[in-house]
Formats: sequence, structure tokens, C-alpha cells
Amino acid sequence: MIVFFILIALALCQSIFGMGLLVFGTPILLLIDYSYEQALWTLLPASFTVSSLQLLEISGLDREFRTKFLTWSIPALSVTLATYLIWHPSIKIELIMGLVMLMFVISRILSRAAGDWVSNFIKCNSKTAMFVMGAVHGISNMGGSVLSLISTSYYNEKSQIRDAVVYCYWFFGLCQLALLALFSFQEISMFGIAGSPIAAVVYLLLGKRSFEMVEQNAFKHLFTTFILICAALLLYQ
Repeated sequence: MIVFFILIALALCQSIFGMGLLVFGTPILLLIDYSYEQALWTLLPASFTVSSLQLLEISGLDREFRTKFLTWSIPALSVTLATYLIWHPSIKIELIMGLVMLMFVISRILSRAAGDWVSNFIKCNSKTAMFVMGAVHGISNMGGSVLSLISTSYYNEKSQIRDAVVYCYWFFGLCQLALLALFSFQEISMFGIAGSPIAAVVYLLLGKRSFEMVEQNAFKHLFTTFILICAALLLYQ
């Protein structure tokens, strides 16, 4: 039953930020003794459902962003996730990613110039950042942590930031579900299947309205807090 409450709360979070179910749900489920595959099957259907509903509403992203994402992130995710599902290697990158995100948050808080420098650095090395994002998402389901940095480096408006996140998460989800069906179908979760309509209802009744109610400046502060919480979860793991 607790899993359903987790799905409801995180579906609302994903409705506002474009992410939440995977980046928060994965470490939570791992802490209560879910395997990585079980966590994926439990969270992905709900996450993909919310992303699909949001995808219908995005206003469009520039071609450069879409091209780099599809060229660098999706292949990286496919290779790393398939490798994990077949061989189950032990890879720990949470500490490095957590420290990188923590430094990004500190730079944004301490100095706007420092935050701008970090954003420009990420944008200038966007191909590498996109590749790392895909690889991280494939082996840990935490690519949203990198995506939060990339999206805020590319865009300033809250609608653009969320559109970028939604676009990436939809393709991530599609690719992950396909690979899970191919290599780990035996781990399919009934909680995950039942969670999809629940997540859809949360988005349609509460999530969409909540996003519209959040003002631009408040969204930026909330998103920075979101990144900080992601960093804390990564460091805790």
C-alpha cells in the first residue's frame, strides 16, 4: 500500500517539474529492498504515463537540443541499461554525481555569475553532458539529476524547462520499457501497471493546475531546491 502513496506523491511532483517518479522513487524503493529491475517496473509505467500526457502539451523545443539528446543520450542509455540487465555489473557513480549537483546548487546560490559560468560550461560541453545523462540513467535511473542541470542551462522559462524534461523523459521511458520487456519481463510489477491510471488521474486533476499556479521566480527556486534534494539522495546512497 505504501508504494501507491509514493506513486501518488511523486506523480504530483513530476506533474510540476517533469520528473520525480524516477529520480526520487528509485532510491526510495531501493532503500525498502526492491531490486533495480523491480524499481524500474514499478515506477516506469506511471512515469511514462505522466510524460505522455505532458508531451501532448509541449510547445516545441529547438532542433539542436532534440538532435543532441537523441544522438548522444539514447544510445548511451540503451547500451548501459542493456549491459546492466544482462550482466548486472556493480557500478557506483552516485557520489560523483551528487557532488557535481551540489556544487552547481552552491554556485547558483552564492553568485549569479558563478551559476551562469556553470550553465555556460554545461552548454558548451552539451554532447558530453547528454552522453553522461543517458549513461547515468541507464545504470541508476537517476539521469534526471543530470537533466535538471542541462535543462536549466539551456532554458530560463519554466515552461521551456519542463518541456525539455518531458521530451527527454518520454524517450527515456520508451527506451527503458522496451529493454525491460526484452531482457527482464519476468520482473514485471502489478503495482506498476496499476500505478499508471493513478498517476494519470493525479496529473489531470491536480498536477496540471499546480504547474500553472507556480510563478516563474518561485519555479526557479523550487527547481534549485529540487536539484539540491536530488544531490542529497545521491550522496546518501
